[in-house]
Amino acid sequence: RFIEFGVGDGSENCTRMFLELCGFTGVWVEMNPDRCKRIRETFAGPIADGQLRLIEAAASVETVNSVLPDDFREVDLLSVDIDENTSHVWRALDVRARVACIEYNAAFPPALDVEIPYRPGKVWDGTHIYGASLKAIERIGRDKGMSLVGCDLHGVNAILVGDGEDLSRFREPFTAANHYEPFRLAQVSTRGHA
Repeated sequence: RFIEFGVGDGSENCTRMFLELCGFTGVWVEMNPDRCKRIRETFAGPIADGQLRLIEAAASVETVNSVLPDDFREVDLLSVDIDENTSHVWRALDVRARVACIEYNAAFPPALDVEIPYRPGKVWDGTHIYGASLKAIERIGRDKGMSLVGCDLHGVNAILVGDGEDLSRFREPFTAANHYEPFRLAQVSTRGHA
């Protein structure tokens, strides 16, 4: 089971593989009406059979827990990538996950514990002033009983694993200094950051 916040149109997100190839059931939360329309068209089958639930809503600190179905309070995989307020919404989220994929801002050095102030309704403006540093994601994860075990090579997503899971296969220490990856966005995309 999974939950993902900020799925775009579903064509490139963190949980699509788990939906299509692994048989997971899940919830996608997306606020953009045009993207939701494309999801409803492209993923009509999984939506119709109940494998995928699409929630068209903006995730905010104030609403994040109320938009989710009650039966999705424990999941195998949680992904939060909503740019501006990712860290704040993740902190407020009352969901227990075995694994979390959380967006971080690699423009901030790994020793810096910083979050952009919470601004409900604010959307990413294309600059490097958004979200939170990897150190802040490490701290929030620790408060949630999760360990930072790595980052993707693009310098976008931090991977955290619940402390109740087997952490022996991951490289310690579970710190931002050890697992930080810089931005390598040009390797995967020409859109987004200037």
